[in-house]
Amino acid sequence: MRLIIFDLDETLFRTKAKVLVVKGQTVIKRLKNQEYNKYKLASGEQFDYGEFSDAKLFNQTSKPISKTVKTLKAYLRNARLSDSKVIIVTARPDFDNKDLFLETFRKFDIEVDKLYIERAGNLEKKTAAESKTIIFKRFLDTKKYH
Repeated sequence: MRLIIFDLDETLFRTKAKVLVVKGQTVIKRLKNQEYNKYKLASGEQFDYGEFSDAKLFNQTSKPISKTVKTLKAYLRNARLSDSKVIIVTARPDFDNKDLFLETFRKFDIEVDKLYIERAGNLEKKTAAESKTIIFKRFLDTKKYH
């Protein structure tokens, strides 16, 4: 059986969620992914990832990346015929409204009910890469996939 994995942000969708830098009750900065990867917190600052669980923001602002979405749809159409499992792995945690989150996929004719979405943000590791690696390993350790 084949395991086919897609990422969510900047792979299937261009998204608008940002990491907020907060000091006390004040938002100091709103960081894009690339900025976040390089940002060093100053004394008293902390990150707020709240926008990444906001289903309404995701639904209203996500723009599909046509080439990748087309590939995803093709894999979903042929998953049973090709003995494949299709998953999406995202660094995000659970959304605050699961139904609205899933509706975003349906809005773009993606058969979201034929795949599973793993939310690495629920694992609370230091980095998204560490969390995603745990998920990949969990699937591969079953020895069901090649």
